[in-house]
Amino acid sequence: MMLRAALFVGLIVAGTVITGAWLSRLPLPASPDLVLLVVLAAAMRRGVETGFLIGAAAGYLRDLVGGSPLGLFTVAYLALGATAGATVTLVDLQQRHMPAVSAVLGTAFLYAASGLMVALTGLADVQWPTLVLDAAVAAVFNAALARPVDALVGWADGLPQRRYAARAVGLRGLR
Repeated sequence: MMLRAALFVGLIVAGTVITGAWLSRLPLPASPDLVLLVVLAAAMRRGVETGFLIGAAAGYLRDLVGGSPLGLFTVAYLALGATAGATVTLVDLQQRHMPAVSAVLGTAFLYAASGLMVALTGLADVQWPTLVLDAAVAAVFNAALARPVDALVGWADGLPQRRYAARAVGLRGLR
């Protein structure tokens, strides 16, 4: 349990560092969001509780590192993680295009939630056509990166499991 949590936190931190230090500097209208992909993949594998926790942690880290008002991305990623976690019984993660579809929908959800919160709180004037264009560009990049990130999160999720779970623990000591 603790190993899985440590691996998820490591993936979130790595995604935040890579997104902030490298991907956000590319000369593009919007950059891919590796943190969003990690939150989606982990929440869709582990459920609502994990979605809440990993979404809140990722959003808080993104608020701290990105310089946005504290709580803006925390609430957006928390809602994203909870929504993705609620779909755990509805989606089949073995389908080939599921990570890309969830990345497109998650990107649209995150951009809409962030823009709506900025507009409602009066932090800035939201230019909705520009926001929609940025969301579309980011959704394409996120869809392209969704399968490798999903495979990485799947590896991290399966790593702490016992290799021979069916064997009794007492019989291992007798050999």
